[in-house]
Amino acid sequence: MKFFLKIVLFLSVFNTAFGQIEPRHTFTIELGMPVPMANSVFKGMMKSIVSVSPYYQFRLKNSIAFGAGINYTYLQIDKFKVPTSEPASGGLQSGGVFLKLSHEKFHTEQFATDLGVKVGYSQTYFNTNYNDSLYGKALKVNSISITPTLGLILSVDEFSSYRFTLGYAFQGYGFSPQRLGIKTNAGYDPSQFSKLTQYLIFGFGFTHYFSGKEESIQQ
Repeated sequence: MKFFLKIVLFLSVFNTAFGQIEPRHTFTIELGMPVPMANSVFKGMMKSIVSVSPYYQFRLKNSIAFGAGINYTYLQIDKFKVPTSEPASGGLQSGGVFLKLSHEKFHTEQFATDLGVKVGYSQTYFNTNYNDSLYGKALKVNSISITPTLGLILSVDEFSSYRFTLGYAFQGYGFSPQRLGIKTNAGYDPSQFSKLTQYLIFGFGFTHYFSGKEESIQQ
C-alpha cells in the first residue's frame, strides 16, 4: 500500500512539474475494420472490409469534448456462407452523421485517453445482385446509431498524434437474409433476425491540432 501511494504521489508531482496538455480544436480521421457481432446471420454471412470516420472535436479545459463528423462502413457478403441455391453477392454500405461526447484526458505530454460515445443517424444500403433483381436498386434502411468508443493517444509533436481506436456500434435495425434479397432463412433461426445489428470496430486514427497544444504549467 505504501509503495502504491508513492507511485500516485510521483505521478501527481510529475503532472504538476510538466503541466497538462490542453488541445482545443482538433480534426481526427479514424480507419478501422468492422467485425460483425451478436446477430448470428450477420456474423455468418458478412465479412469485414472497412470503416472510416472523420470528425472535428472541441475540448474544454475540464477534459470534456464535443465533436461532430461523418462515418462510412462497408461489409461484404461472404460468398461461401450464402445458400448455394441463392448465391447472393454484393455488400452493405452505411453512411451517416454523428455527434460525439467524450472525456479526453492527457496523462502526460505524450499519452492521452479518449473515452466517449457517438450518436448519429445512418442510411444503410444493401447493394446486392438479388436486390437489384427484386427492386431494381439497393434496399435502403434508415436508423439511429450509437457507438461507445475508446482511443489510446500517442502524441507525435505539437500539432499531431496517432491513436489506437476501439468502438462498438449498435445500428437500429435487425439483420436477416431477406435484407440481401435471399428469400429463404438460409438455415438460420428467425428469432435472431430481430436482434440489433452490431459490430466491433478496431483500428487506428490520426489527429491534427489546429493551433498546437497549450500547456497549463502549475507552480
